[in-house]
Amino acid sequence: MPGNIEVKAKIHNLNQLSNKGQQISEERFVLEQCDTFFNAPTGCRLKLRSETHIVTGKTTACLVAYERPDVTGPKFSNYVLTPVPDPVTMEKALTMSNGSIGQVKKLREVHIVKRNGLTARVHFDNVADLGDFLEFEVIVEHDCELAEANSMAEYLSNFFGISEEDRIPGAYWDLLQAKAKLERQLFDV
Repeated sequence: MPGNIEVKAKIHNLNQLSNKGQQISEERFVLEQCDTFFNAPTGCRLKLRSETHIVTGKTTACLVAYERPDVTGPKFSNYVLTPVPDPVTMEKALTMSNGSIGQVKKLREVHIVKRNGLTARVHFDNVADLGDFLEFEVIVEHDCELAEANSMAEYLSNFFGISEEDRIPGAYWDLLQAKAKLERQLFDV
């Protein structure tokens, strides 16, 4: 049962928090990511992620299917990652078969944090048309690690000063859709 315990929050001090993250991280790198979302008839989320490592210039892609409740607190995300050697053709095939619903583009600074035998990916995201966010993904390999992973997510929330009010329940795609709906309502008046 591989997965993550996740927390995502809106932040207003990305550089300050990133500097703080360097105090506890073992590794740091920056990625430029583009997630293309597709309709998924089973209710999970389905995205094709293409990412470029800023320093090396290496580009990779993977298909990600995931299920995660839309709650603000730490939540378990069950996912399947599949490497995609030809993302252009894969995007065409998925658009033809499922329908593409949109894209999320972001610059992601990744910090790898290890604590009590667990690993977390701490993401400082600058999301196009949305702003800055902080996301933790505490990797869970076995059911017996769930309690400790939740504890690590809370530790990271406290370390970075993330309050319950800062946390967001869904995906960046959900926020972009809500923003577009609000803008349509404002301009239709």
